[in-house]
Amino acid sequence: MSYCYINLRYHPYIIYDPWAQGRSLAANTTDLSSSISATDINSQLIYSGIMLENEGKIDGAISFYKNLISNDKLVNFAITQLAYIKNKYSKNEILNYLQGLSAKSKYSLFAAKLVADMYLQNSRFNEAINLYYKIIKNYPDNRQAVNSRFAELFAYLNIKKDNLIAGQLLSVIKSLNLKDDEYLISIALVEHLLNGSNEISLKNNIAKQGINKEAEKDEVINTPKEYSLLGNYPNPFNPTTNIVYNLPRSSLVEITIYNILGNKVRSFNIPSQSAGIQQLTWDGKDLNSNHVSSGTYLYHFKAKSLEGESEVFEKSGKLLILK
Repeated sequence: MSYCYINLRYHPYIIYDPWAQGRSLAANTTDLSSSISATDINSQLIYSGIMLENEGKIDGAISFYKNLISNDKLVNFAITQLAYIKNKYSKNEILNYLQGLSAKSKYSLFAAKLVADMYLQNSRFNEAINLYYKIIKNYPDNRQAVNSRFAELFAYLNIKKDNLIAGQLLSVIKSLNLKDDEYLISIALVEHLLNGSNEISLKNNIAKQGINKEAEKDEVINTPKEYSLLGNYPNPFNPTTNIVYNLPRSSLVEITIYNILGNKVRSFNIPSQSAGIQQLTWDGKDLNSNHVSSGTYLYHFKAKSLEGESEVFEKSGKLLILK
């Protein structure tokens, strides 16, 4: 049995004071300040906000992100982080703030989508659907309208458990002929869930492979003949779970985890993994290394052969975190 555990965190140096609206700590060194590119500045601003969160300075992070928005810097990032803080720490004043942005600012469309997501997370289903509909109707060609269509689809699929409406919404989305890889993965994810492909238990899958405990203990396991996603264990889980899959050949492996709204939570990319029964451990953390909340999550598995074959295998499943 091979194990793969991935947990990457990037910690660049800090040259910007998060309390000084992006002012350089090396402001007196003109050569250094003038050499900093816009990309470097943005990276430092992002890092400063994330570090405030990681250090537990939540009110400071809120003020920092609001300040970014008022100064027209990294607005989408700042709005997204405010939404995340609201959901994690129940900072309801953030919802009021974003509602204000969605009603009157030039960032209204992006903010409105996140407000609708918050409504769903707060069990305000009808309000969320009405706001998604408004975005779709008023801005049909905007990316946020497409995102709202997907959010509406996942809401009916995972919250209302209405496969009929979910199927109808999926048909509308497919008629848009979207080319973005992230959208195509979401479509594939929904198709697999609608077809019930995620309902086969890990225990049954392992039994079908003819794997016994002694063979697993001794790691005397024959190379699988075909790709398959065996499932995850334990499920429900806390704090970690193992996603298990078969690789008949050396392959590139991608595993992406989503929340029930279809938003990406975490992604893993393994450029090359040898043939055999493999597993990847998810520690229940998101892209920012924060623990996610209890609830249902979706995952999409994709494997592509690296041995001269053009075969690509994809399948999806569900994860349940209980705390």
